[in-house]
Amino acid sequence: VRKGGIVTYLESTGTNNEYLHQIICLAGHEVNNIGTIYINDKAVALDGSGNVTTSQWQDADGNPTILIKTFEGSTTQNVYTTLNSLSDGNTPNWANGATGDDTNFRGQGIACLYVRLKYDQDVFTNGIPLFTAVVQGKKVFDPRTSTTAFSANAALCIRDYLSSGYGLTNGSNINDTVFSAAANACDENVTLSGSGTEKRYEINGVLSMDRQPQNILADMMAACAGTLFWGQGQWQ
Repeated sequence: VRKGGIVTYLESTGTNNEYLHQIICLAGHEVNNIGTIYINDKAVALDGSGNVTTSQWQDADGNPTILIKTFEGSTTQNVYTTLNSLSDGNTPNWANGATGDDTNFRGQGIACLYVRLKYDQDVFTNGIPLFTAVVQGKKVFDPRTSTTAFSANAALCIRDYLSSGYGLTNGSNINDTVFSAAANACDENVTLSGSGTEKRYEINGVLSMDRQPQNILADMMAACAGTLFWGQGQWQ
């Protein structure tokens, strides 16, 4: 899904505060991939260093004015180390660091974008643009293979919500025999009227944690024409 995020860090640096730094959190968990980046609803190209090379976001001399780094939210990532190695043109640090940032500013388990903008009145005529990204979402556990990997399989996504900390934290009370059978049904290939096939039931989208769990689960169950119930001490 293409989505934006929450700005959790905003600071300016440089002799004349010409650099603006943002961290935009996309998800409160690790994601499988952060793909195409959009600025104001238009896809942009990045070079190997993360500089936006699309001409609209270059200055009059063809120099990039936007730098973007992606962090998928692994449990070992270190946002501070990556950003502290960047130069904003004046100092070796990405922003005004504080004691403990190297250990406390890692962003582990949080998928996010780091965006640095260099002010140019001809480029940013309408102010700070909007940044979104195509995100291939959370890695989920598959009881059929005992592996954890990205999947849009509806049954596996529902199982993940039941077991995850941002969901019901009830992973020890799931009937994995039932969920494995449901996952197999979701994976069945359905022939399309035109040509080709698609999986029978998938869930693609975003869950907002300000909603009640019963409402979230109702929407997830509707995606696979399923019924979820508690029986014999387990989710079925």
